[in-house]
Amino acid sequence: MGLFKKFRIFLISAFILISCKDHGKLSIAGDPEAIQLAQSMMEALGGREEWSKFKSIYIRSVNSTTREGSFILEEWIELEIPRAMNRQVINGEPVIRILDGNDGWIIRQNKVDLLSSSAVTSLLDWHKHYMLRALQGVAAGGERRELKMNGKTGFAFYENGSFIGSFELGDENLPLKYSASPEPEDARSIRITRWGDYMGLKYPLEINDESGISIYKTDYWDPRDVDAVKAFNISFNPAEIIESNN
Repeated sequence: MGLFKKFRIFLISAFILISCKDHGKLSIAGDPEAIQLAQSMMEALGGREEWSKFKSIYIRSVNSTTREGSFILEEWIELEIPRAMNRQVINGEPVIRILDGNDGWIIRQNKVDLLSSSAVTSLLDWHKHYMLRALQGVAAGGERRELKMNGKTGFAFYENGSFIGSFELGDENLPLKYSASPEPEDARSIRITRWGDYMGLKYPLEINDESGISIYKTDYWDPRDVDAVKAFNISFNPAEIIESNN
């Protein structure tokens, strides 16, 4: 084999190795220290490549709170666009809230009502700052996303120049705390006290709100690239939901 041919094979092999090595690296703007923290976090969570693929996530959890007692909570959320559904079952009574863009509905006792504009705004804000959506955004990266240092062991995530959420890392580089507000005293913070495993990925198994009153224990977690109807037999058509519940 000629020297030139050997050199060409070496260059191709080196390119493949470098490409594979960089395949799991974050592609996002920001402070180098923040990017390094986020890189370590994504590796601890199971890999940037896997998290960047997520399009929707379904979670079923049991909420224990001293104010309302225990109830089952299901959440299904599309990560790229504001479409989501949550279903609470309190004392055997289901309450379903649907968000579809700027529209929203609430279903209870087999009656459908439009959500108020303030309730829709609240759901849109929840969707924008949703922790798992932020994790997927960090993994996917891109020009419209940025990371900034936030303390010695934390970083903040921005999208289109707008604050989304901040992460504080704990042992093994896993998120210990997530805040949906840039204000340190804001109550919209949660602490992840336990992590579970799903096919090599880490997911929040137990979450406490900042007040310590509410505790969410994950019963089922599924990050599949399918819509709610196919995955969980849930429709965004309120009439169909009422019919299926009868």
